[in-house]
Amino acid sequence: MKLQTLKSDERYSFYQTFVEYGGVKQKWVLLLSHQIKEKKEKTLRTKLEKEVEKADNVFKKLNGEDFFCENDALKAAEEWIADFPSIVFEKVDLKAIKKRESGKRGRPSKDEKLKTYYGIDGSIKVNAAFVLKEMEKMGLFILASNDISLSPEDMLKFLLKIC
Repeated sequence: MKLQTLKSDERYSFYQTFVEYGGVKQKWVLLLSHQIKEKKEKTLRTKLEKEVEKADNVFKKLNGEDFFCENDALKAAEEWIADFPSIVFEKVDLKAIKKRESGKRGRPSKDEKLKTYYGIDGSIKVNAAFVLKEMEKMGLFILASNDISLSPEDMLKFLLKIC
């Protein structure tokens, strides 16, 4: 879809189409406000920085957890990533951790049995596809009219008058 710049106001770009809805022919104009888009993108970047910081802290806690089997570790990683749609794993690995059954610290003796636990090791990054999808929608709004003779400029002027 190719947006055209409004001749009367360069802060906006538009795309227009004609549709029949409920038996009534209508003109729909998709408008993009460049100012609103810039403002919302700045807000999104700030929100992403905070979310990445929060996700990083929570991921560090997840890295420190021990799981009884590989499936539990993978399931925990999947549940964690579902909570942060703007984050993806850059890499994720399972690591086997051997610990003393008694829970004591220190070096185990040669014949002491060790219990195997599993942990998550990896790194995260911003989900670029999510960010692009969010940014595509920013600053867009639709004006619709059953007066198909109105130009996009006139429709925008009318909207700005009533706001």
